Amino acid sequence: MISLPLIVYLIINTFDLDQFSIFGITIPRMKANRYEEISTIFSGNLFENCVDNLLSLIRLVLLQKDEAPWNALPVSGMFYSVSIVFFIIGIYASRKRYSKNIYNNIMGIWMISSIVVAAFCIININRINIIVIPCVYYVILGIYEIFQKYKMMIPCIIIIYVVMFIMFVYDYWGQDFNEYFTFTSGVKEVVEYCEASNEKYVYCYYSFKEPFIYFMFYSEADVNEYLNTVTYFKDDGIFDNVKSFGRYKFYFPEKIGEDMIVIVPEGSTFDGAESCLKKININQFDIYEF
Repeated sequence: MISLPLIVYLIINTFDLDQFSIFGITIPRMKANRYEEISTIFSGNLFENCVDNLLSLIRLVLLQKDEAPWNALPVSGMFYSVSIVFFIIGIYASRKRYSKNIYNNIMGIWMISSIVVAAFCIININRINIIVIPCVYYVILGIYEIFQKYKMMIPCIIIIYVVMFIMFVYDYWGQDFNEYFTFTSGVKEVVEYCEASNEKYVYCYYSFKEPFIYFMFYSEADVNEYLNTVTYFKDDGIFDNVKSFGRYKFYFPEKIGEDMIVIVPEGSTFDGAESCLKKININQFDIYEF
């Protein structure tokens, strides 16, 4: 029952059927199928792609990281790099000693299901995060096996994980995620400043991912105004990257004019900046008023 709406959604969008509503739930017909982009089920080289995906899965589990540093820090990985040893020991023990344990078998089914899912999608951590829980289970099982056989190793393993945790905390809190295009912070104060101004146009340089989302959220934009004024960079794109709505424009203006606010990353320079009437800095943004 939980998965039925998703199944119907896939049927409608795969076979280009019309959307419909049932019991107040709308099953939409989307203009593009995102799942076809990240899945190999609909590809022409299904077998070859599945093999590539499984090899990527093995590499992901062994290295515990992908190309996105926000998914897993390089030093720590998903569950600390040293854990891969215990992971392998845990898998061996689960088949050798705990094959009749129902909970162990549930984790085995979970792991196999994760591998099957991984075979049909382009791998990264967030797309295959279903595998994390069985991986952690096998790591714990491996540590338990070591504790059972070599009790003198207990202090060493504890020290190793304490050190790894300290390294993780240092690395995690030492990251400035504003350096990544995908995320940013401090936009709330920028939007509040713009909302309090009387300038006719607000131009925000597209220096972070989907800036329009932040401006819509923090300004509590009127839905009707948004629908009546929204424009897109591409009318047929998979993602609706908004170019403008209302007074907000998410690109750099071709010509600097009056009644205009221009928002750029802190320290950026551009032609015409010297003619601004006022310049302030809010978080990692420079705001120019003309």
